[in-house]
Amino acid sequence: MDLGLSTLTDDQLVELVRAISTEMAQRNPSVLDAAKRAMVDVVAQATQSQDMTWSIKKWLGKMVVDHFGDGWKLNVWNARDRDETRVYLEHAGTDRRGRDALKYCYYVTGGEKFPPGSLSLVKGSNAKTADNTVVKIVAKSAFARFPTGVTIDCDRAAQTDYATPPEPAELTEHLAKLAVRARYDADRNAERERIWGEELESVRAEIAALAAQRGRRIWGPYPTVNDLGTTDPDYNRLEQDMDVATERARARLEAWDAEHPEPK
Repeated sequence: MDLGLSTLTDDQLVELVRAISTEMAQRNPSVLDAAKRAMVDVVAQATQSQDMTWSIKKWLGKMVVDHFGDGWKLNVWNARDRDETRVYLEHAGTDRRGRDALKYCYYVTGGEKFPPGSLSLVKGSNAKTADNTVVKIVAKSAFARFPTGVTIDCDRAAQTDYATPPEPAELTEHLAKLAVRARYDADRNAERERIWGEELESVRAEIAALAAQRGRRIWGPYPTVNDLGTTDPDYNRLEQDMDVATERARARLEAWDAEHPEPK
């Protein structure tokens, strides 16, 4: 039953409760007992609701801290004058000039320049960006739980003592794909280094020996013909040897790629 209590101010509501309490005290004791039980139930429901709210805040804050680090704020924003909703994920950075600051904006409903589901980023020149897919998953999760708006200090929320559900399956699956890709890239880079080392070893060793004899400096991690200079009498020969060895290395790496397709 709607009694229109939402129109009362806080002070008016308190005065109404006092008046009702005075009236109940003059009636049958069972009425007062029933009122006490009702009040206890209301307080319990409010506490349970707050616990649920903070459990979700911790869930979101912990996702941000676990995957992006400390210092982030999450904000689900609704425009008052138009049907537009955005989710901001912002890091102020540690540089007073904002050179490591980041501010993501996920467009739930879209805008004049950005369609629904798109992501924009404003960042400082030295900022290290996060994975866009993970940012979108966190933003969508925040909007789904707080569609009317919320602001979360992620560090503080993550430190609260509440139980949280598992991370979204979409996030778990994406992170698993990233891990597979990272292992593949690491294996391929290691194989490339091994193949190049084996095929170019003799040419590099000769270049290094000639450079030492002629007082030439090796500028990179590996000797190249450029360390000898184009006027060196052995430059053209060693350049050809290097090209032949490089082609052999490329062929071996292509064979490795054929046996180890890239993960999708």
